[in-house]
Amino acid sequence: MQTDAKFIYLLYTIPIFFSPSLSDLVLLICRKGKTLEDIVAVAIELKEGTRRFFLTWGRIQDSVDPEPLEQLVFAHCTSFGLDGTPVKARLCGTLQEARSGPYFYEYLFMIGQQKIPFRKKTYWKWRKKMNKQMQEGKELYYLGNPERFTS
Repeated sequence: MQTDAKFIYLLYTIPIFFSPSLSDLVLLICRKGKTLEDIVAVAIELKEGTRRFFLTWGRIQDSVDPEPLEQLVFAHCTSFGLDGTPVKARLCGTLQEARSGPYFYEYLFMIGQQKIPFRKKTYWKWRKKMNKQMQEGKELYYLGNPERFTS
């Protein structure tokens, strides 16, 4: 996909009302020719046939392979109120897939407020810190059970 096409795609998939830090991130990603994988959604498939979603940081455990992140989220998902038995974790193709989570926009906005230091020295230090926090079950944003919010 061309950089211009990525830019249009990102503008389409991310509401523009977010903070300058997320806008800066989107523009930086477009300029560097990367896809938006710095913030990702992970789906947890439940035995009962439903799914729950998490937002978190992408490209922390591995810059290409989603399996380490999927395993990490799966290992910690039981500490959240899933209202079901987790069977499998899967990286979502887009953030849009997780938008049905009741707290999707709140957490996307919150993550978007955080700056990713894209300089060589500071990025690797930040990435190591985020990996440590994620391994401890932090920086995993559970989007909630949509069934709890229906009447």
